[in-house]
Amino acid sequence: DQYREVALIMTDVVMPRMGGMDLAEALGQSGNDIPIIFATGYDREQASAADRRIKHSAVIRKPFSPAKISQVMRRLIDEAS
Repeated sequence: DQYREVALIMTDVVMPRMGGMDLAEALGQSGNDIPIIFATGYDREQASAADRRIKHSAVIRKPFSPAKISQVMRRLIDEAS
């Protein structure tokens, strides 16, 4: 009980050592099918490749509201169930 199942991962598309897509691909190779939200401050078109390549994923543009992120989280968790 000290470990809980991870229901969703939220990551930035651009990070210093490992980008969000690299993270998602590494998780996929390990057999994880965890829903992923990719946050980006860049053009959505640049980040949309993640949305197309990763099952149960979404791209959300920064800044986003709590209501928007809640909607996206709920949709992805429901889709993955």
